[in-house]
Amino acid sequence: MAHMRVASMLIALFAITPPIIAFQNRETVPVSGFAIQITNQRGQSFHLLLAKPKNQGSFTLPPGEIVKRADKDSEQVSEVYITTYSEGNTWKVKVSVVKGEFYDKGQLDVATYLVREGEKVTVKEMEQFGVRPFDVAVVRVNDAAAFQPEVRNRTESIVVTKVEATVIPTPYRISLRNLSPKSVLALELNTYSGEQMLFLKWPQGTWEHPLIEPGGTHVEDLWSAGRGQATSYGYVPEQSTSIEVSTVVFTDGTYEGKPYLAAVTKAQAAGSKTQLRRVLQLLQSVKESTAGFDENPLTGLKKAVSLLSEDFEPNQLKELQAEFSTLDEVSCKNLANFLRAGLHSVKAMLLKEIETFEKKGQPQSSVLINEWISKTQEQYERWLSGL
Repeated sequence: MAHMRVASMLIALFAITPPIIAFQNRETVPVSGFAIQITNQRGQSFHLLLAKPKNQGSFTLPPGEIVKRADKDSEQVSEVYITTYSEGNTWKVKVSVVKGEFYDKGQLDVATYLVREGEKVTVKEMEQFGVRPFDVAVVRVNDAAAFQPEVRNRTESIVVTKVEATVIPTPYRISLRNLSPKSVLALELNTYSGEQMLFLKWPQGTWEHPLIEPGGTHVEDLWSAGRGQATSYGYVPEQSTSIEVSTVVFTDGTYEGKPYLAAVTKAQAAGSKTQLRRVLQLLQSVKESTAGFDENPLTGLKKAVSLLSEDFEPNQLKELQAEFSTLDEVSCKNLANFLRAGLHSVKAMLLKEIETFEKKGQPQSSVLINEWISKTQEQYERWLSGL
């Protein structure tokens, strides 16, 4: 399983499904009493909590905020980073964008502002990327004592042993135990206000390291605040009323609960398998041709890898959609993104590993290159066998 991104989805305001999702830092967030307030052109706001005087938050752009797409996917803005620095009575706010459908085509600084608490600035510079401008402000957070949220569980093998709820908006800390004899690859955890889903999180292991071993435990932090009010005296968060353990996916591909996470996990694995087989063939081909070389064969390998297709066979998507036929139309179509994410992750990882090897500064003899290729082959063969 490819390594996945850190993400929590903002369902209420920016409701999308990013192609790659994964681990989030599980350390308790030390709430500073301030938040970054993001307001779109429709007047809808959400808040990113500030943990310390220097803090960075980010959000993924929903399709509705993109007015004009870039000519190339590699140039498309996909994520926005906002970094704040406390400077006495003012705040320095820096806005940056991340490019690429899979968030790995570079980060670019867009604008820097100096603002006072509660003062809004409009990031008009986003227009140059085909993105609707939005307002940014640093606001005070009015916290409140938390009540114990309801816990709902759609699985049988995962039990919630503890939920720590202290002050809103400090995150909940939830402890889970795996009662199954199988290793857990991924979980879907949701928070709700009444029956409306607020946030979704997919903590996920990798092909090498499952998320939870049989009989093991796992601790995860979940956003405790849901809807809130942006008032003249700051942000007043509203506590989410319930937590749901929606899905568990095991390393053998079986699952309990809702099917969507199981489907996208299988889709990404299918894409990774296809690309891993291609990569292993390339590595073997280069290994067999390194003896007595005049030019560095890694140059040719890098070019060949960069040209690998990230398109999947139509039958792959059809088979997945047939297997998970209970998914709605939008979710079925979205499986294509995860197939492509699997194809992309293998390709991007190998290119990065080639560049790392080249930067070591050692004379690249045929012996050293063959040793590196052999180790890389072994690693990717283990990856393939683990999917």
